Amino acid sequence: MAQNEGERRMDESTSPTMDAAKKADRAVRDTARTYLEKFGVKLDLEQIEKSIRDKPLPSAAIAAAAGFIIGGGLATRAAAPILALFARAAAQETATNFMTGMVRTRTR
Repeated sequence: MAQNEGERRMDESTSPTMDAAKKADRAVRDTARTYLEKFGVKLDLEQIEKSIRDKPLPSAAIAAAAGFIIGGGLATRAAAPILALFARAAAQETATNFMTGMVRTRTR
C-alpha cells in the first residue's frame, strides 16, 4: 500500500507541471495558427507535428537548413557545397513523400 501512496503523490506532484506544459503547448499552437492565418497560410499543425514525430531526422535537417539560410549562412564560401548536400537529400525525401502520398490516395 505504501508504494501506491507514493505513486499517487508522484502523480499529484507532477500534475501542476503537466498542466502548465499543456497550457504552454496550447498557447504556442494558438499563436502559430494566428500568425499563419494572418498571412493567409492554412496548415494542419497537428499533421505537421505528426510528421516531425514520425521522421525526426529529416525534420531536423529541414529546420537546420532553414536556420542556416535565415541566419545568413548563404553569405559564406562554404554555403554552396553545404546547401547542395542538403538540397539533394531534401529533394529525395520530398519526392519519396510525394510518390507515397499519391499511391496512398489512389489505393483508398
